[in-house]
Amino acid sequence: RYLPVLEQALHRPVDVKDVRLTLFPKLGVRVQNLTIADDPAFSPTAFLTIPSADVEIQWLPLLRRHVQIEHVRVQDPIVHVIRNQDGLLNMATIGKDTALQSPEKVASNPANALKPFLGVFAVERFSMTGGTLQYKDRSQESSRSYHLEQLEIVTNSVQLGQTATLNIKGMVMPYQLPLEMNGRFGPIQPTLDLPVIDLAGNVGKI
Repeated sequence: RYLPVLEQALHRPVDVKDVRLTLFPKLGVRVQNLTIADDPAFSPTAFLTIPSADVEIQWLPLLRRHVQIEHVRVQDPIVHVIRNQDGLLNMATIGKDTALQSPEKVASNPANALKPFLGVFAVERFSMTGGTLQYKDRSQESSRSYHLEQLEIVTNSVQLGQTATLNIKGMVMPYQLPLEMNGRFGPIQPTLDLPVIDLAGNVGKI
């Protein structure tokens, strides 16, 4: 039911191999092999691959026909971030219809906003373990690639109009430098824009 809403909101094809209801230890949904396609202007391969994710749903709001997600647990995702020759990131086109030319047209069309998706899937807590972020910079003459491995992310209050806290840990490869960052982002907008991203941390001894 929500897959077309997600695809319309992200303006990216989304594929899910398996979705199952779980009753123990928490009521929820287990999603396996979820992929979100990349912008074809950047890459024909997947932007995000999630082998396994568990979505825990609260009982009492469900009795009022309202879906309130308590915790999303994501395991071993792989994210491909690409910066093209013009300096534009492939993440920048998520939630935006590149066929629409003017900001006025985008604002006038509610189908181009993420509000329907975020309104349903407000999350009290999001955690990720075993993640990999692959970053490819094509803005220079010689392309460069960097990896973040063993990536762990924990956020709270990921909801529309809310400012969420953020904790990130990982390893910067190929330099084998530990990374840790803490901060906040938000308030989350219907278009997925973030007015404030406030992070502090360290990479190795820096």
